Amino acid sequence: MFEPSSRPAPRNLAWAMAVWALAWTALLALDGWAELANLGLVLVLAAALSGLWLPASVSIAACTVAVLAFNWSFVPPRGTFSVDLRQHAWLLATLWVVGSLVAVLMARQRRLLAEARALAAQAERLRQFSDALRGTSIEAAFEALRAALQALGPVDDLSLVAPGAGSDATLRLGPPADGDESAHLDEALRSGRASEPAREDVHGRATLVLPARAATATPAALLLRFPPGAAPDAAMRATAPALCDQLGL
Repeated sequence: MFEPSSRPAPRNLAWAMAVWALAWTALLALDGWAELANLGLVLVLAAALSGLWLPASVSIAACTVAVLAFNWSFVPPRGTFSVDLRQHAWLLATLWVVGSLVAVLMARQRRLLAEARALAAQAERLRQFSDALRGTSIEAAFEALRAALQALGPVDDLSLVAPGAGSDATLRLGPPADGDESAHLDEALRSGRASEPAREDVHGRATLVLPARAATATPAALLLRFPPGAAPDAAMRATAPALCDQLGL
């Protein structure tokens, strides 16, 4: 759910490229004024800063290219990839290891921060939805759930089935479900488990069926329909079941 994408967003990539550009500007400006080992620290700093925006895999790749370019541009004999195994090879290896390690640690911290923010947002949504359910009718609660789900992502519409004592007492809210969707709703009511129909509906929209579970039973099931080309994302899959369970309670 929270794993950073291997393809950075264009804005993040722009920031990281700016960091590396400044780093190389500093290296060229300090060339001849600072020792080789001190120049290498600029690469480590650039790897740490770019890790604020880049996934670990991209940061490691950037660090690898930077170390190779550093070897070519600054390590004697310049203009070659030859190195003195007694001195410069250890320097280059250390730069790559430290830079890559920093990139991995920065990516891990970003992932933990994203998880913490997602959990806080989920808790706030659940609290707001719980407040909206107090002293309200099932129809009003259904509309509150629709609003909460649409705040999570592009939900086209929502249907609810809550069986009563007989077929005539079954409560149905929202657009009617077709035969395949009704079968999934019935299965969710029986098993208390979510399901995702194997096919899209007749309009080419992805659907998701969720049970609204109470303490010892599943009094209702819900069908979420998404716009054509859209599908439930990680945030929707994590939060929607909890919202539905609150409605079940």
